[in-house]
Amino acid sequence: MSKANVSMLKEYDEELRANLLSQLEDYGTSIDFSANKWVCDKKKKASGYSIFDVTWYFNQIPEKYREIVKYYAINDKRIQADTMTTRLSALGTFFNYLHEHCADIELRLINGIIINNFKLFLQNQEKAKATKQQVWSATGKFFEAMISWPELPDAMPINQTKNPWKRGLKDQRNDDKYIPDEVADQLDIIFYRNHNIPVTHRLIYWLLRLIPSRGCEVASMLYDCIKPLGSNRKVLTIPTWKQNGGYFESEPRMIYLKGEGIIQYLLDLIKQQQELTSRYQTEFPDNQKILFKVGKISIDSWAKKRGEEKYIILKTPVEVNAESITYFLKRYCERFNIKDRDGKPYKVTSHQFRHNGITDRIEDGFNIIEIRDMTGHKGDQMPRWAYFHPSKEKQIELQKKVNEASRPTNENENEKLPAVMFRGRIMNLDKETEQRLLKNPRAYKLRLGICTDITTCKSGIFECMACEYFVPKVEDLDYWEEMTEYWSAKVESAKKRGFTDENAEYNLAIHRAIVKKIHTALEMEANACAEETAK
Repeated sequence: MSKANVSMLKEYDEELRANLLSQLEDYGTSIDFSANKWVCDKKKKASGYSIFDVTWYFNQIPEKYREIVKYYAINDKRIQADTMTTRLSALGTFFNYLHEHCADIELRLINGIIINNFKLFLQNQEKAKATKQQVWSATGKFFEAMISWPELPDAMPINQTKNPWKRGLKDQRNDDKYIPDEVADQLDIIFYRNHNIPVTHRLIYWLLRLIPSRGCEVASMLYDCIKPLGSNRKVLTIPTWKQNGGYFESEPRMIYLKGEGIIQYLLDLIKQQQELTSRYQTEFPDNQKILFKVGKISIDSWAKKRGEEKYIILKTPVEVNAESITYFLKRYCERFNIKDRDGKPYKVTSHQFRHNGITDRIEDGFNIIEIRDMTGHKGDQMPRWAYFHPSKEKQIELQKKVNEASRPTNENENEKLPAVMFRGRIMNLDKETEQRLLKNPRAYKLRLGICTDITTCKSGIFECMACEYFVPKVEDLDYWEEMTEYWSAKVESAKKRGFTDENAEYNLAIHRAIVKKIHTALEMEANACAEETAK
């Protein structure tokens, strides 16, 4: 077990169980250890999160293992309550397997053979790769956290570092999460023009549409979320949460807005919502700081009978969170008959708008730093891979632009000259195109070159090297020649053994093409220098 894990977990001793039980009140107001449902309301990050996110169900765990799993849930301090909710669900798959196939074997006798059989069982299940990854990871985390307990094995029976269903970057992208343009256009018109829709719902919609955010973040916004910043400018604060040492800390996201066009419409909606919230402060005195605490919004049944669209706000307090936002969005999709280009009914979720916001901004030329400031991401990987969904039409458009820019400028050349990174400059492209490609957020620096359009790529490194957008560095010529010799030896070795190694031949062809590309560039540079000297 790593030092980091030891610092976050409590090693087993005779008093540990009693100490963990005494800490139950830190999780919820009325948790009974013997109960199969724990509502960890004290672990909810903010008002915008659903209570169901922090509700733990143990009835999915066979009774034989239920008690030890309960101790695990409160012994592992590294993760948040909402993560444990998901993890307990995943653990149900493993413990139900034990119950059905290894009922006579004590938990402390679980070994690598049993775990390997479980892996084979999981492989044959019709579950998504992400689900299998989660189940395997949760199982490993359980054994890791409880390794010192007498009911568990003394050594780790599962290899935590090698998840058979580990997902790469290309596995994280699900293009179905992007709201089609024709659907987004229909919703924009409805939520902009239809003033019968309550201001609360219109504001939530446009916050999600204009500022890539999670539904729980929008629902957690404070009443005093907008501040003036000079002439006709405002700064909008949306909360987000970052993980720090196993715990989440709230931090503000500052969005700078200029009061023009649709942004002015958004600012007007915020002002109207603040006025609405102020009127309901006497009804909900404990929630004065939350922007969206105004009461349950319902359709006026009498107006509905008359064929009119009218909404009323009840005095019943309601919790606004990502789930409730998705619920009202789907209801509006049904009410206004929203359809995709094939004429099929379409329903959106609150989180889909985050995918659209990031995709649209990348395609509009925003750089990744600007997008991260807007979304609250700490790295580049998630925005680039999980949240970017280039359409086929836009991919074709981007490819045409790069292909046109790569055409030879010399009228006497019949073939396209190779693009090569030479001392920081992409050769064979005009300077304007060079700068555009290097500064573009779609460009991505690789270990041995640069990809001029990473956003349309879903391939691995060898496919990358074969791609026309891959630009090798001339300074790495020695490496490419060395690798060419390496793969050449692999091919020859296979031939001597009487068979063909297609993979080695493929890689050899790639490396030879790169070496040729660099040599061609060097010859061009030498010829250019000679011509300049001759002048």
